[in-house]
Formats: sequence, C-alpha cells, structure tokens
Amino acid sequence: MKVAQEVETEAKANEPAGRRWFVTRSLQVAVALGFVSAPRARAAGPIAADGAPEASALGTPERDPEVPTPPSFLDALVGRTFRGCRVDRVSPEHLGGAAIVLSSPEGPVQIDILARGETPGVAETGRYALFLANRGDGRQQTHERHGLALMDVAGWLREQERHHAPLPVRTLAERQAAHPRGNFHLP
Repeated sequence: MKVAQEVETEAKANEPAGRRWFVTRSLQVAVALGFVSAPRARAAGPIAADGAPEASALGTPERDPEVPTPPSFLDALVGRTFRGCRVDRVSPEHLGGAAIVLSSPEGPVQIDILARGETPGVAETGRYALFLANRGDGRQQTHERHGLALMDVAGWLREQERHHAPLPVRTLAERQAAHPRGNFHLP
C-alpha cells in the first residue's frame, strides 16, 4: 500500500498538466493580460500594534480597494463633449497612465494620457502625450472625430496642467516595460 502511495505522489509531482498546474498557469495568463490583478506583497519591516506594517515600512502607499480614489482634476471632464464625443468616465491611475473613455456616434473610444517620452503622442502638452487606445497599429483607419476630440482634450489639458499637480503617469516605453502584454482598455 505504501509503495502505491509513493508512486502516485511521485507521478503527480512529475505531471506537468495537472489541475493545479492548469489553474496556476491560467491565473498567470489572466494577470499578464490584465484581466485580473495580482495581489501586491507588503514590504517587510516594523509591524504596528494592530498587525499592519508601520507607515515608514511601506515604500509607496497601497491603495485600499474599499476606499474611493481621491478626486482628480480629470473628473471635471465627465459629461463634457468634444467634437460630438461625450466623456463618460475617467481613470486618473490606470496601469501607469490615465484614461478617458468617450462615447461617439462611431462607437466608444479611449484616450490614454502618458508622460512625454521618446515616442510622440497623437497630441502633446508640456507634460503629457495623448494616445488613442484603439488597439490599432497604424494600419487601422482612425475615425476623424476621435482624433479631433483627442486634440481638443489635449488643448483642455494644456490649460489644466498649469494649475494642477502632475498626474502619476509613465512614458509609453516605461508603461510597456512594466506591462509588456498589457490590455490597457478600461473594463
């Protein structure tokens, strides 16, 4: 009996495509594609009386999903219309960038706001480069209304960046390095 258990245990250890392997690999793919987010590890360091790490032990504050995101100057865009495209929602912190989702007669469109870098955006401001997140690679035709709306949003952003703290965004290269298989569309 013991020999059978040892053989079974050894077979499971060498089996590459068992249930645990499949679930683990599926979760890794879902995280890599951006469908789910992986839990973040907390920094090791001093522990407070309530069992949580002391504030000094954490390099950057971790956002509690139960606490609403603090307001951003981008929130003022919701409900505004640019060239017939209405701003439905904004996300000031989305995978290293900020995102604006608009609805238009041609369908929804997302504008990503990133920091200026080596790759120029469709439109730029003093701090930011704006990109259309339409999963295109330059071969797909862009609706003219979407491009014009993006340029109008860039004009609005130029005025706002003079009066507000910078958004916590990365350059396109930094974002792609941090999320090489990123699906940057807001869910």
